[in-house]
Amino acid sequence: MVVREKMLLFFKSAGLLALLGVLLYLSARTILGLSGLGLFLIGGLIYLMVRLSRDAYFIPANARPLSRWEAPEVYRLVDTLSERAGIPQAPQLYLVPSPLMNALTTGPAERPVIVVTDTLLSSLPPRELAGVLAHEIAHIRNGDLTLFRMVEIIRQFTEMVSQAGWVLLVFFFPFLLFARQVQPLSFFLFMVASPILSLLLALAIQRTREFQADLTAAELTGDPQGLAMALYRITSPRYDILGALFPFGRSLRRLEREHSLFLSHPPTEERIRRLLSLRA
Repeated sequence: MVVREKMLLFFKSAGLLALLGVLLYLSARTILGLSGLGLFLIGGLIYLMVRLSRDAYFIPANARPLSRWEAPEVYRLVDTLSERAGIPQAPQLYLVPSPLMNALTTGPAERPVIVVTDTLLSSLPPRELAGVLAHEIAHIRNGDLTLFRMVEIIRQFTEMVSQAGWVLLVFFFPFLLFARQVQPLSFFLFMVASPILSLLLALAIQRTREFQADLTAAELTGDPQGLAMALYRITSPRYDILGALFPFGRSLRRLEREHSLFLSHPPTEERIRRLLSLRA
């Protein structure tokens, strides 16, 4: 069951990435034309290679490196999970002071970084913390750090093509008006719709990779219920407080399920359901 689910998620990710690339190609060809498309592809490939080779990555400004002597048990857990995942170098931990329980993976694939909040380390029991760290390490093992960067670059390219179309339209509008030329409908459709569609495809890829990371984490720990419990603990207090303070708190939870196209992460209830089904 797990192997089949992972294969389905892999092909879904590949299909969504292919659609994102096709959208960029069609947008550039429709808006810039064949001559502009050639120049754009050459410049885009050079830019893509430079961006993927750079070591720059996002770390919160208030984060600091967490040394091994401060959290030896956490690092021992990270080392064990990294070894099981076959990662040559265990990720460095960064600590962020925050009242929220959260974790994220960033950095180049060769020197990955896991950023965790102090509340996460102090609130989760070892079993659940192992699930969360395994999920982040799964992103490294599955190559998501490089994939996410590539997806974001393609999305930005698509947005740039749309913006270039508006600039060209404004600049050449007097000439088009004088020559009585009308741009085809596809030109305007791609200028308006391509940035939105590229964003939706990028978010869909992220959600698919989150499901994949959950499955890999369950394999690394052998305990899918531990990650499921952590997800419930991390998510449920936020909704409880929201529902207590605001009359629309429960409506937001329903809104998250109904409009999941605009979320970077799948609904937590769905992630928990899938994890618990692995016990069967």
